[in-house]
Amino acid sequence: VDQLVLTCTDYMFPASTAVQMVLTLLVERMLLLAGIQEKVHEEIDRVVGRDRPPTLDDRKDMPYTEACIREMMRLETLVPLGVPHRATQNTTFHGYNIPEGTAVSANYVMLHMDKKIWGDPEAFRPERFITNGQLDVSKDKSLPFGAGRRLCAGETFARQTMFQVFAGFMQAFQVSTVDGTPLRRPARRIQGIITTIPEFW
Repeated sequence: VDQLVLTCTDYMFPASTAVQMVLTLLVERMLLLAGIQEKVHEEIDRVVGRDRPPTLDDRKDMPYTEACIREMMRLETLVPLGVPHRATQNTTFHGYNIPEGTAVSANYVMLHMDKKIWGDPEAFRPERFITNGQLDVSKDKSLPFGAGRRLCAGETFARQTMFQVFAGFMQAFQVSTVDGTPLRRPARRIQGIITTIPEFW
């Protein structure tokens, strides 16, 4: 029973925490940059309308909404370090000596903020993933779910859930601050296994 509880926790905790945090950060970003919300609303109204909720079938026709989610996961790397590996022998990597037994983790923040890859990594620019009005996943070099054999098993579930919840939320609501003015700066980030922000809602 204990093992079953831990297994369920392993599957549910990352998915629920990460999805909730990405969506919270997207709402914050729309409060910082009003033009994003207008573009998302325009796409939802054009593709889905107001008579039915967005579905996964709409996802392929909503590149801007999907690009916003991808850009949020790139800009706000929720899991800053990859799963640790151990050097099985003494080695050298980019001029650094790594002794056998050393724990090594991928730094996803460095990847997601690399100017050689992104050009303007500090900017929230969903359009970087769109070519000729279509989502271009070949331009998405981010690794919010890891890579290789240790790729997050919940990636597909998380991406689908984020799309449905974000699109449904944006179809139903317009977000603004109490006085209607844009936020001046993002909330403080709390670093841990998953990056979070103080109570936002």
